[in-house]
Amino acid sequence: MKKIVITGASSGFGRALAQIFSDKNIDIINISKSSSEFCNTNILVDFNKLTKLNEILKKNQDLLKNIDLIILNAGELGKIELSLDTSINRFLKSINVNLLSNKIIIDFFLNSQKKPCKFIAISSGAALKPYSGWLKYCVTKGALNQMISCYANENPSHFFLSLAPGLIKTNMQHNISKENKIKFPDLKKFDDLFETMDTPQERAKLFFKYLNYLLSKSSGTFFDLREVD
Repeated sequence: MKKIVITGASSGFGRALAQIFSDKNIDIINISKSSSEFCNTNILVDFNKLTKLNEILKKNQDLLKNIDLIILNAGELGKIELSLDTSINRFLKSINVNLLSNKIIIDFFLNSQKKPCKFIAISSGAALKPYSGWLKYCVTKGALNQMISCYANENPSHFFLSLAPGLIKTNMQHNISKENKIKFPDLKKFDDLFETMDTPQERAKLFFKYLNYLLSKSSGTFFDLREVD
């Protein structure tokens, strides 16, 4: 593996992935809102601006050739709030960032790459289970899983995987710890587990260790990295 794309490689799990791939002398392209010091190339874009994302990908088409792996990591939890309080505008933003931006990126590479593509989309256990306050996240991650399955079904020469990386001690978890657990009781379990969560670096090492195993899974499936932990 010589050249990969990671979306959202400037923070959290994406940044840790970039660091570990960089240590292996792999050429990394970051597509994100901000730069990553571990990436050879940074393509900056707001994933909520879908038309702009498509334009920037086409503009950088020469840089985005001969990619061995695309890790669709960028995403947002969004404001933690009851479903009834979730505005359509906030919901649409999460749909754009967590789902439709990934479709644009997948379509770009399927249309521009000559060799078969490998996509790993970073999903979540929340794709399979509802959590109070997480309407936007649960819905968009669940839809992401289905989208990956549909692309795999229609494009058998390419590889697609939805991957739940497990609980990671990131800013997302710090923000969850500040929420009212009486109002959002499902989130209390994350407080209880916080001290035992892996750091992004620890989880990225596990991802890299089992990467060949992940790429051997049936295309289009959902896999939880905790199964090998």
